[in-house]
Amino acid sequence: MSYHIYQTEGIILGKKDIGEADRIFSVLTKEFGRIDAVAQGIRRVESKLRYSLSTFSYARLGLVASRTLWRIVDAEELNNWANIHQAPEKLAVVFRIAGLINRMVKGQEPDTALWEDVKNAFLFLEQHEINQEERGSQIFELLTQLRIL
Repeated sequence: MSYHIYQTEGIILGKKDIGEADRIFSVLTKEFGRIDAVAQGIRRVESKLRYSLSTFSYARLGLVASRTLWRIVDAEELNNWANIHQAPEKLAVVFRIAGLINRMVKGQEPDTALWEDVKNAFLFLEQHEINQEERGSQIFELLTQLRIL
């Protein structure tokens, strides 16, 4: 039996370990909206997906639809947002934005505007410095949250 592999871009919003070596990811995708997708065997040392699916990474994903959720069968990291991971205040903003999306977006529904807003917010944080003394991160976070809502 052959399966159709859907190719899409996505941002990993969160992850949760399940079973012995599997992990379920919350992913905001360009074509499908927010989905939950399982990567089987990803916690094993020999897994080829292991380094492409870190939290908050931007990746090209190969997905197969199953009855209950998606399976990740291929991934290529496009951007790991290194500048965000190195700045604690930026990382905190991204955690809260991802949490908001996970709480507010239920079900699989494409939303191009949401995708563009979140991707642009990540790009902005990656490329620009935020002045903590002038409350730049708080203002940026509030504006992003308003756009998401």
